[in-house]
Amino acid sequence: MPFYRQLTEADAAHARDLVTRVYTERFGPEVVARWHADIRALEEQYLANPRQAAFVAVEDGRVIGFAAVRHRCPSSGPLAGVYDPAATCELGRVTVEPAYRRRGIALQLVELARLWASGRYRVVTLHTDHDNVEALGLWRRLCREVLTHEGTVYFELPLDQPVGPAGPAGHPRSTNP
Repeated sequence: MPFYRQLTEADAAHARDLVTRVYTERFGPEVVARWHADIRALEEQYLANPRQAAFVAVEDGRVIGFAAVRHRCPSSGPLAGVYDPAATCELGRVTVEPAYRRRGIALQLVELARLWASGRYRVVTLHTDHDNVEALGLWRRLCREVLTHEGTVYFELPLDQPVGPAGPAGHPRSTNP
């Protein structure tokens, strides 16, 4: 059974390896290099920055899951200017080792991230590719779908409702904005 905690210095290299490997398999090395610089600098981004945090699932000493909260909001594209930058964060990098998927690990990581963000932010945004079927299934259960634009689907995660197996507070969530 996994143990969940906020990222520590001891977890950083293993978390970086997990996310880099899984994202490279999904998106390719060029995309990872261009858009995922925070993963190369986990310590700086998530341990040294009080406005950001990362969480891990650990089993038998191995990091098998990861999620991050970043202090940022959409600054370009169709959602630019919609959110207050001081009060908005982004949930991202939710990654689970393929052999451990569909066991509720992502749900636990998202709940830790939600709890951490709820005392610091008013809005949690996130996004995924329109063809990432697994991620879309999770986010549509847990979040409010905001917009689909140029192959990206944008969501908001409610801060006031615990994440449960069927969605916040254990109830399915509507996907209507």
